[in-house]
Amino acid sequence: MSNPTIDERSVDTRPIDTNLARVQGQIVDVQNTMTHVIDQTLDRGDKIQILVEKSTDLSNRANVFRSTTTNLKRRVLIRNLKLWGLIALIVLIVIAFIVLLICVSGSC
Repeated sequence: MSNPTIDERSVDTRPIDTNLARVQGQIVDVQNTMTHVIDQTLDRGDKIQILVEKSTDLSNRANVFRSTTTNLKRRVLIRNLKLWGLIALIVLIVIAFIVLLICVSGSC
């Protein structure tokens, strides 16, 4: 048995290099995909934060609207009560005037 020379012992490295390059390419693809997914997730998180801020603002505006409408409703009710009170007072004055006219003429 003769000792093999270095050339005979060397293994063909081309398939290993090709496999290594393919695996490295897959790793780069996975890294790019993960980076893209992370960017989308962060964008989604930003959009969710914007939605949370908008919903909080909408809730605050709804509370202000509710209190404003309650106050307006109260003011309109008071104004209507004053108007009905004035109308009732005028009717009573007219009735009193008619009764007074009738009593003055002697038919009381």
